[in-house]
Amino acid sequence: MCIFYLLLIFVILPSTLSQHFNYIEIRYVKNNTVFVSPYADDVNFEKEITDIWVDNQTIPILKTGSFQNLPKLKLIKIRECGLSKIEDNAFENLPKLRILNLNKNRLKVIKNGTFSRLAISKLYLAMNGIESLETEAFYNITNLEVIDLSRNNLKHLHTHMFKGTPYLRQIDLSFNKIEVVPYECFKGTFSNVEEGEESFIRLNDNQMKHLGLGQLKGIYNIKELNLGNNVIENVDMNTFKKINYIEILNLENNQLSSLHNSVLRDLQSTALYIDSNPLNCEFVKKFVRWCINYKKNSTINSGHLKQCNV
Repeated sequence: MCIFYLLLIFVILPSTLSQHFNYIEIRYVKNNTVFVSPYADDVNFEKEITDIWVDNQTIPILKTGSFQNLPKLKLIKIRECGLSKIEDNAFENLPKLRILNLNKNRLKVIKNGTFSRLAISKLYLAMNGIESLETEAFYNITNLEVIDLSRNNLKHLHTHMFKGTPYLRQIDLSFNKIEVVPYECFKGTFSNVEEGEESFIRLNDNQMKHLGLGQLKGIYNIKELNLGNNVIENVDMNTFKKINYIEILNLENNQLSSLHNSVLRDLQSTALYIDSNPLNCEFVKKFVRWCINYKKNSTINSGHLKQCNV
């Protein structure tokens, strides 16, 4: 009877790190001290752990329950581990987790709900080769402030892509293959950003051809909007009409010949970078006058100015 009771207790006790981490070098922090272990069992039931790092190991799958029941865990970093799949509920009961770094792995698809139960404020998914995001992949990550999706293979984004993330203020989508930003893609984000606060959307080094009305809908204050190194040929005249504040707008290295007067009117308080575009001389002269009127430095190179007799 006693033997059966002990076995039953052993079977139902939940483990904090899945057994598939055994023989993987794990670094973890407990009571401000760094430990290194090749066995997941060494960190099971360690309630004081705050950080877990795994670098340059082989972890193709994060299985259900890989990380659970670590009440003080603040950071998980799994980098360059060949991670290609995250099963449902891989992260459970991690109330203090704030930073999740999965950079430099092999994730191709981000599925709905993978991160929605987490209290993370920073999510890093750069350099994975991600090709697809399911529609609700980033829904309801309610404390999220920073997301890095740069240097992947993304072509398509979604309307209301970050629904339920009111504190999101830094989005990096640079160095992908994005051609179109859908209507209201960023709606619901940046809602708590004040003028001058560190905030940005980086869409530079993609394949965008047009910047249209509604693509930035819902954004009212943002410090930096980087659209450089695309192939943008035109900007809708009312694109920035509803945005109260943009400190820096980068449109360099696109295919713009001019900007509508309404665009310049709505960017009176903005540092506008527009060099390395095939700007026509009529616009170059108008832009220089605009810079003088609003006491800005011209960001068109001297050779282009000279060519237009400015």
